[in-house]
Amino acid sequence: MLVHSSRFFNIYLKKSFVLTKWPRFHTSSRQNQASSKQKKYNKPPPIDLKSVRTNSAENSKEALPKPNKTAAIILLAVPAITFGLGVWQVKRREQKLNLIEFLEKRTKSDPVDLPTNITDFEAFIKENEYKPFKCKGRFLHSKEALLTMRHDITGKNQLPGGLVITPFKLSNGSNMVILINRGYVPYLNFSPVTRQEAQVEDEVEIVGLLRSNEPLNTFTPKNKPPFEWHYRDIDQMSHELNTAPIYIDAAESTSIKRGPRGGQTAIQLRNDHLTYLVTWFSLSALTTVLWWKRFAKTFF
Repeated sequence: MLVHSSRFFNIYLKKSFVLTKWPRFHTSSRQNQASSKQKKYNKPPPIDLKSVRTNSAENSKEALPKPNKTAAIILLAVPAITFGLGVWQVKRREQKLNLIEFLEKRTKSDPVDLPTNITDFEAFIKENEYKPFKCKGRFLHSKEALLTMRHDITGKNQLPGGLVITPFKLSNGSNMVILINRGYVPYLNFSPVTRQEAQVEDEVEIVGLLRSNEPLNTFTPKNKPPFEWHYRDIDQMSHELNTAPIYIDAAESTSIKRGPRGGQTAIQLRNDHLTYLVTWFSLSALTTVLWWKRFAKTFF
């Protein structure tokens, strides 16, 4: 009985000792951990971060290439050239406006008789193109040719078609034969049989504009005389049809009923030079600002 009670007493004393010492031990362990953490994070870094940041910024500035005077002078040619192109477009626009005004006055002038004593056809055409002439004579319908494919520039017929080119023998005693573009016919009337009423044999008076050769582009097919014509080559057509190299676009007012529709001369000239000059001057201003920002300190 005494043995059991002494064991119980010893166990009680041990538990009391542990319970009294544990708070102190727990507190001291927390303090030790906190102090170790403070020691861990309070240590100075192995390198100076501030100096690293400063050095990297300085290195980045040093890495930028210094403006080169030679390159600056060469690049200055870009705004200079674009400015020059803008000035050139101003002059081209003025020339185009003068040409449009000239053609409008010439095409609306009073028609004059076509001279028959022409010695230099090339010079005569160059000097009088788009000028209205009038002449009397008879059509030689048996030598008629078609210039295809064309559309009606008057807008009265939307079908694809062609232009009827007919030799015309003057009745002023000269026996000169010229080429008359009678006008547009739709493809349904390519055959003269379909427009027989307009194939007049009597003497008629024609008023029209003198024309020169037609400019070509890459997609224009070649002429294949005597039956296939795609562009106006006056020398080739006059040689094939045995006429003088004079080509007149008949006016719409002289069109014969149910026949080809005249007035197929396109005299509207494109004038896009205002758009071009705005584009070039804008590029010149933009490149000048960019050049100034990059190279101004090199010179000023």
